[in-house]
Amino acid sequence: MDVTIVCRHAGGTAIWIAVGAVALAACGWRAGYDIADAPDTSTDAPVRSCAAPSGFDPLPSGTARDLTAAWVDGADRIWIAGVGSTVRVLDAGGWRDASTGLPPVGALLSFWSDGGSRLFAGTVGAVWAHDGATWLLATSLDDSACAWPVGVAGGAGYLYGACSYYHGVVRLRPDTGERELLVDNIRGDFVHAFAPDDVFVIMGLGSVVFRYRGGDWSDRASWTQVGQGGFLESVHDVWSPGDGQLVAVGDGGLIRRWDGRAWIREDSGTTANLLAVWGSPGDGLIAVGEDGVALHHDGQRWRPLPTGTTATLRAIRGRECSHVVAIGDGGTVLRVVR
Repeated sequence: MDVTIVCRHAGGTAIWIAVGAVALAACGWRAGYDIADAPDTSTDAPVRSCAAPSGFDPLPSGTARDLTAAWVDGADRIWIAGVGSTVRVLDAGGWRDASTGLPPVGALLSFWSDGGSRLFAGTVGAVWAHDGATWLLATSLDDSACAWPVGVAGGAGYLYGACSYYHGVVRLRPDTGERELLVDNIRGDFVHAFAPDDVFVIMGLGSVVFRYRGGDWSDRASWTQVGQGGFLESVHDVWSPGDGQLVAVGDGGLIRRWDGRAWIREDSGTTANLLAVWGSPGDGLIAVGEDGVALHHDGQRWRPLPTGTTATLRAIRGRECSHVVAIGDGGTVLRVVR
């Protein structure tokens, strides 16, 4: 079962941004909003093969606000969020405002669904749950052990998160509230859990990688450093296409792939900063970033994809072949075309 948390420092301030596929800016949950396991994608079902993407078409969003998060749910609705508590959803009736219930929270920074009817959204210090009509506060954070929570994701009965202020990594059982915290100068800017006993933590600045393979979560001896010395370049996003691999993207066109033994550098063909990556076994991978840059990996190499924009693209999410969107500054929403 793959879950990913991605958290990015914003402009050198003390605010951290969760931008992962299942990232939620939280370190705890209030009763009534426990998280069910995410759907298991590691089955033997045939992989649907998608036609190669040829580019993007603009999808007017009805807002000029900078966008920070996107999600495509099981009903093929597209959710976008951005600054000023902006939340909009596109369904069969067109775009509509979906911010009812939200106070001025700055920006929702991540979406995640448990595979059911609930959609969760994270922002710094709180997690919100959408009940189909309005947003309800799921948890508000005031925890001395996790003073600057930067991301949590659900999966395999646990929540995984990172607390940048104390350089900690937290594991929480949402049903009982039981919490285990590792504090030992490991700042988990990115957390990816393949399984409860196989968890990667990546420090985005310098990209030092730690791996947990079972044992006492709070014992530093349970963690080993892999990829000694880091990447040197800063990482902005990490994603798994569901095949036991991880792909990291970052500054200067950085792309690294974890093949189960080592982080292998791949030639991106660009020096632009890459800010987000998404993909599936049947669709390859798509990375996006500054100046409207987009790349597609076809199984052999990375190739440029035309976007028709120079806007910074900050996230890309999708569901199956026909529902893949990239979002970014100035209300930019692009849909992949094939």
